[in-house]
Amino acid sequence: MSTSAPHLKRESPRRSPSTTEPAEETPLIQADAPEDSDSAEEPVGSERWESSANQTYNSLDFDEVENELLIESRKRDSGRSHEPWVIKQWVIIIIIGILTAVVAYGIDQGIAFLMKIKFEAVDKYMGTTTHNDTHIVHVDVNGTLVPEERVAYSTTDIPFAAPFFIFIAINMCYVAVAAALVIFGEPVARGSGIGEIKCYLNGVRIFRVVRFKTLVCKAVGILFSVASGLPCGKEGPMIHSGAAIASGIATGKSTKLHCDTGIFREFRNDRHKRNFVTAGAAAGVGAAFGAPVGGLLFAVEEVGSFWSLDLTVKVFVCSAITPWVLQLLLDPHEYAKTSIRGLIDFGKVEGEYNYSDIPFVILLGILGGLIGAAFIWTNIKLTKWRRKYVNTKARRFIEVLFVNGLTSAVLITLVLRGFTCLDENDVLPANRASLKRYGCNPGEYNDMATYFFRSMEESIHVLIHTETSIPIKSLIIQIIPYYFLTILTYGIYVPSGLFLPTLALGASFGHLYAQTWNSMTNGAVTLDPARFAVYGGTAVLGGVVRMTISVVVIIMEATGNTSFFYPLTMITLAAKFVGDKITHGVYEEHIHLNNIPLLDTAVEDPKYESLCAEQVMHQNIVIVPRVVTVAHLKKILRATPFDNALIVIDPESSRFVGLLLRRSAVILIAKQADQRKLELADFVKSDKERQLFRVKKYGIIEEDAEDVNRSIDLKPYMDQWPFTVQKATPFTRVFRTFRELGLRHIVVLDELRKPVGLIG
Repeated sequence: MSTSAPHLKRESPRRSPSTTEPAEETPLIQADAPEDSDSAEEPVGSERWESSANQTYNSLDFDEVENELLIESRKRDSGRSHEPWVIKQWVIIIIIGILTAVVAYGIDQGIAFLMKIKFEAVDKYMGTTTHNDTHIVHVDVNGTLVPEERVAYSTTDIPFAAPFFIFIAINMCYVAVAAALVIFGEPVARGSGIGEIKCYLNGVRIFRVVRFKTLVCKAVGILFSVASGLPCGKEGPMIHSGAAIASGIATGKSTKLHCDTGIFREFRNDRHKRNFVTAGAAAGVGAAFGAPVGGLLFAVEEVGSFWSLDLTVKVFVCSAITPWVLQLLLDPHEYAKTSIRGLIDFGKVEGEYNYSDIPFVILLGILGGLIGAAFIWTNIKLTKWRRKYVNTKARRFIEVLFVNGLTSAVLITLVLRGFTCLDENDVLPANRASLKRYGCNPGEYNDMATYFFRSMEESIHVLIHTETSIPIKSLIIQIIPYYFLTILTYGIYVPSGLFLPTLALGASFGHLYAQTWNSMTNGAVTLDPARFAVYGGTAVLGGVVRMTISVVVIIMEATGNTSFFYPLTMITLAAKFVGDKITHGVYEEHIHLNNIPLLDTAVEDPKYESLCAEQVMHQNIVIVPRVVTVAHLKKILRATPFDNALIVIDPESSRFVGLLLRRSAVILIAKQADQRKLELADFVKSDKERQLFRVKKYGIIEEDAEDVNRSIDLKPYMDQWPFTVQKATPFTRVFRTFRELGLRHIVVLDELRKPVGLIG
């Protein structure tokens, strides 16, 4: 590709020139790896068997290979009913929804169990048991506290050293487990996973992103990440987990477990797998927020690059099943009497917006965009520093422990010495039982303990259900350290999500924003702090992730208040507009930083509109004759390990006749297509798929004396009708064709239909 051309390719860079007479000494397997890949740390000559597909970003085959085998199969099946095939698809969708709910339930219960152990241990040295939410106080039918159940302590009654070190020690033990699962288990399981799933659904093959091992490390790791007190949420990892579940169910096999059930074989291709992964990602949103419509819109807006009406229905059903099953698991007795809920339950938020609020709402959205842009800019600078200096497994593990230790020390210090006692009558009676009273008198609660010594969704719940104002000092003390700790946390090697931390920060900021206006205007402006906590959470979340439609619907479904639609819409649009002027969204920035070849939705730079196909194509192409000897085919595959398409020509006229994928070429050699005609079933993926590319171990492409006398006719196996363009075709047309059809390759031909380049 021309260096002046826009980034169109999804393939990894070609490392060697492609030719019909490749050098014999060129190895098939290269040691090149992405800059931040852990595989780069493997010593040369290690006994780990790798294929070139494992070392670089690759592309997915969303377009079917239209060859003679497929056409023959269609003719044989033309009289058969498609109903069993459709039923299987719906069975997979239902299973994905149910299993995602089960995994979400396990994560929720696991976090609750780990946090209970931690806080019970800390409480023993706090001189109180008020941390157990179910035993702090009793509330009678009128919402009145029973006096004898109150336990009050002054600040001098709270010891410091013992709870300080115990809290930090337990948190560091928890986070060490999460870090070990990612650093030594599966590095792709770090972070939220939303960016990786977005790239996968865009057509980029990211190694192991939806594997079973990744699912285990992600789901188990997020238990310990959240329980360790890091400012991270479980919603992003739930989306990644749902996608991984969908991938495994859709194919009916697991390479890691060496298991192949033999079922759902007809869906073992990238095109069908993509659709199920989209449904799984939406199910993850449904599980996290109890928002089936929000899950669908999230898939449309954020992760799905290719869409259809049929996929819309399937994704919606899957994202609706998950919260339904999850709610049944969480509360089977009261299930029919409650509204939809997910892992994050803010409770029903009452109230309506006033027209007089609109200017303040828009300004809040602008501030949210600025806060989000500052968050992203700082985090990207930090990430670049990490890639330069924190570049070994040992350093990454130490960094995780350091960040967690710092976070724990700040939080426990604020709880023990930086708190303010607030009147519990300012909190709704139904929420008073969960207040934390460390060091406060009867009828008061510790603001820092109530905010930090609980799950983030519970902290948000208190902020949006507080009837009166929270002191500005308390809000500032909550916001500033948590903001910078969240920036510091995002990017370390543990599973972590950004939705909840940004919502929590925004909720506190919304409270602060409303109270500041109320105090500045001496009552001339009366903004409801609780309602603006919802608005503030949306503003900061939108400023960081830059989503609009899905965020609005998710927040509406999570709060159960549809009257917030217009203010939330104004907020997200303002946050996105302002934030986009400074940076891209956090996921897009990290995708760009990791050099993942994500294909944008449109050509944004006008200078590219004057280009043509000839200026953006790869000129070093791999050309083979239609009938090729096994020896020649092996030589080509060894010499061009990073080329995933072989251009087939008529040897007499040199005209283009078809396209053969590298995977197909390896299968032709491995399954001896020179001795028998292969069938379509020979190309279906199995749990032994990766063994075909472990060349050193299995000797598939090692030369044999008889290879010179063995020939393969590529005509039945090549795609005879791939998409082609003339070399003078405008780049804008090439881009639209490539993007909207989800192509992997476009062959560039000259006026005589001779291949001159490849775009892919």
